[in-house]
Amino acid sequence: MQLSITFQCEMIQSLQICGGMTQTIFPQVEALLLNGTEYQKSLEFVGSRKNIDRYNSLMDFFFCEIFDEYKVDCFKYYNDTEKNPKLKDIITLEQLVIFNNTLLKALEISQKFLEEKRRMSWLKFRFTVLKAA
Repeated sequence: MQLSITFQCEMIQSLQICGGMTQTIFPQVEALLLNGTEYQKSLEFVGSRKNIDRYNSLMDFFFCEIFDEYKVDCFKYYNDTEKNPKLKDIITLEQLVIFNNTLLKALEISQKFLEEKRRMSWLKFRFTVLKAA
């Protein structure tokens, strides 16, 4: 599955859904975002007041805005990709599993909020996600 996700990420690079610091370490989440525009729309809905353009990919935005303690590492990576590690090099396997499950839960919650047209701040969305995960 990881190979197909990597290939898909390269094929739609112009859309910048995946790539950057988080590329290919969350294949389930990436697959949902790549194959389900409803998930992209739901993230745009709950993150409508966030500056997504600061990030190299939707996945980087999604991860760093949920787990904001990694923003600094992400922007360091952007500034010097040769010198600074990708996310996969700074987290444990246990953390990876927790982060993946949390991001999947966040997509589920964002989808629900979009369906209900329920607006809330990103801070409240993030709190809801972290509490539910």
